[in-house]
Amino acid sequence: MSKQVVPVVSIIIVNYKTAKLTSDAVNSLLTDTSLSIHGAEGRTPIEIIVIDNASADGSAAKLEQDFGDRITLLTTERNLGFGPANNLGATQAKGLYLFFLNSDTLELHGAVTTLVAFLDRHPGYGVVGPKVLLPDKETIQPASFGRFPTLTRTLRRTSAVKKPQLDLRFVCTDTDWVTGAALMITAAVFWNTGGFDQRYFMYFEDQDVCANVIKMGAKIAVVHDAAIVHFGGQSLPNGKKKYEYYDHSQEQFFLKHYGWLKTGLMVCLRFPWKIWRSLAR
Repeated sequence: MSKQVVPVVSIIIVNYKTAKLTSDAVNSLLTDTSLSIHGAEGRTPIEIIVIDNASADGSAAKLEQDFGDRITLLTTERNLGFGPANNLGATQAKGLYLFFLNSDTLELHGAVTTLVAFLDRHPGYGVVGPKVLLPDKETIQPASFGRFPTLTRTLRRTSAVKKPQLDLRFVCTDTDWVTGAALMITAAVFWNTGGFDQRYFMYFEDQDVCANVIKMGAKIAVVHDAAIVHFGGQSLPNGKKKYEYYDHSQEQFFLKHYGWLKTGLMVCLRFPWKIWRSLAR
């Protein structure tokens, strides 16, 4: 990026052994004619920051070869986890807005610019996300936004609970949280809330950030005219390790936001689900 260009948006992508997917994600941004890394007139100035999270599979070299100075490439000596790696990227960001984007996504044309325009027009919102679509580009991904976890929702997790729905009568749907797979936040708000809590290695770090933003008095929304495709789970561990990360982060979230008593009750309520899960594997 030219030194004279100040980005409006810093797009931050964490790569972990997904070099091909990350390249596709970056290319979807570079081919969006509403965006520019060179400050072209009439386009939203961006920078793209990629963090290779100790992939140890040649990912960093491949990404550097593919994109050169069109991205800022950071590398880590160990796998920091999702939130901490994004924090590292944010420390290098120059944009007014930070857009955290998963490596296994494709930005659909105009999504970034639409989110920026929404935040510019609606200063009461602290975090926004696009519609997150499955690869068919029509179906909204389950659990890409919703209500915060509670004891009741933990108890009913295996029942036919109605999924959150977008209210398409309006330009956005207010919600408690949006997924960290595609989360835009003002840089000042991000740092004022402390960024991603380093104690979450994976899972719930997005809900935690949104909870902190709401405590500041700002709102969260899905913006209907912006969309990405999310392939999902491409860099996640499989089996037991994944569930260990999830359970630990869930406990961390409850402890931080609800206290010891509700955390203990949640662990008890969750126990039958954990037994079923272990038997189902």
